[in-house]
Amino acid sequence: TALSGAYAYHRRGLIDYDTAFLAGAVGMLTAVAGALLTTHFSGRMLMYLTSGIILLSVVMFFKGSLRPYGVRDGAARFILPIAIGGGAGFLSGLLGLGGGFLLVPLFIALLGMSAHAAIATSLITIAIYAVTGSFVHYELGNINVPLMLVVGAGSVVGAQVGSRLTLRVSERALKIALCSFFVLCAGWLAWFEYVH
Repeated sequence: TALSGAYAYHRRGLIDYDTAFLAGAVGMLTAVAGALLTTHFSGRMLMYLTSGIILLSVVMFFKGSLRPYGVRDGAARFILPIAIGGGAGFLSGLLGLGGGFLLVPLFIALLGMSAHAAIATSLITIAIYAVTGSFVHYELGNINVPLMLVVGAGSVVGAQVGSRLTLRVSERALKIALCSFFVLCAGWLAWFEYVH
């Protein structure tokens, strides 16, 4: 799904492949650790954690970039993508969150990417580290394979449409749309767990 959506961004030159591969490689390792830890948390606790992380992402969006894009001298060129990939990979394995909720705000805040570039780069990153995390969850019996195939097929089509629509939206409008969507998701998850 992620790779399907990335094609349109690749054609526009919006993907930072160096960052994506470095963050993705580290995330492959930490995603395994996160996935293995899921057995120590209740489903309700995981949903509340997910809701909290999503709201934290909204805060990062409002804070905006902490540095201009490309201003990464020396060790920072490697340390920042490694730190982002490691943290996002772990939380992805633990909570099942994809690139949009974690990587996009971090790429914007810490690396100074535009929202479009952050979304584009996150698709490649999540495609890399989702492999190991998904495998562990499959071994733990946490994946409903028939449902995954149905949702995955629809997501491939949706990713194509979504990526093309995103490229037509301004930076400001895209950030507002993402923040609004994140708040709705966080609120719905918390409410659903509370009433059930």
